[in-house]
Amino acid sequence: MAPAPFATPILLIGYRRAPTTRKVIESLRPIQPKILFFAVNGPNPAVSGEEEQCQAVRDLTSEIDWECRIHRLFRNEHLAAPESISGAITWFFNNVEEGIILEDDCVCDSSFFFFAEELLEKYRDNPKIMQIGATNFVPQVFSGPASYCFSTYAYIWGWATWRRAWSTFDLGLNSLTHDSLESILKSRFSRPEDISYWRALYQYLKSGNLSTWDGQWNLTVFRQQGLSIVPRENLVHNIGFGAQSTNTTALTASIAQMQVGKLQWPLIHPEHFVADSVSDDAVSDNVFGIQRSYWTFHLKMRIASRLSPRVKGKLKQVLGW
Repeated sequence: MAPAPFATPILLIGYRRAPTTRKVIESLRPIQPKILFFAVNGPNPAVSGEEEQCQAVRDLTSEIDWECRIHRLFRNEHLAAPESISGAITWFFNNVEEGIILEDDCVCDSSFFFFAEELLEKYRDNPKIMQIGATNFVPQVFSGPASYCFSTYAYIWGWATWRRAWSTFDLGLNSLTHDSLESILKSRFSRPEDISYWRALYQYLKSGNLSTWDGQWNLTVFRQQGLSIVPRENLVHNIGFGAQSTNTTALTASIAQMQVGKLQWPLIHPEHFVADSVSDDAVSDNVFGIQRSYWTFHLKMRIASRLSPRVKGKLKQVLGW
């Protein structure tokens, strides 16, 4: 592993959570990155106190006391999470060819940064590899000597990619039709429940009623027939579960309690560019809940895709969704 300071550019995306953002910055101290891009969304004028909360996040740059070139994108206007986060990543890759992306709740083990740096170089010119992740939701099913495996899915709790991969991202899914989606899903998945899940999620995303961007990123990876890299150990702790989170609000969720490991060097590379179906199926069943709620969850997504955000919120409260 290379000594500090760390040369690969890092993007940190923040909003209104100074305590968690501070912990992410502190997790960077051992590697002392030389280049940091810091993007912070603007306060929502409809929410009391957000102007002060956003300013507190912006002020955290004063706590970076190592030699670091900081690039800032501090928005004056408030954007919805999908536009704010994906826009920050686009800004990042307008300035760099490759780099690491952290949101304000992703505390990574230091070994992830060197893992990402090494593999960014190794797979720089391989269009099949779309990203390098810090997350392993099911390390217990990992087998073999390799330091990482390939996956159908793209996990975004700490990840790295290249401009060449992100340039294919399509937030509105305008380049993905129903017909092309069917062909892609059938070529990518052998289980009908997986196809049904992603078909329903696509409809939900197209409706505009789901405030996220990572579903679109996964569908982009599918469209490109790409693979992501998953480390044999989980290398990230998501500390953002709670009331201030946009999507991860359940503190009791098992994925909020995942243990963080560490990788060893030298890395052992997989022999074949094939997704690990055992790991992928375990994530589908135990994280996405595809087997457990095959019909009911898909029905929820189909219903939600036809409701306004206001009605959807009330329905979720009543039904406990």
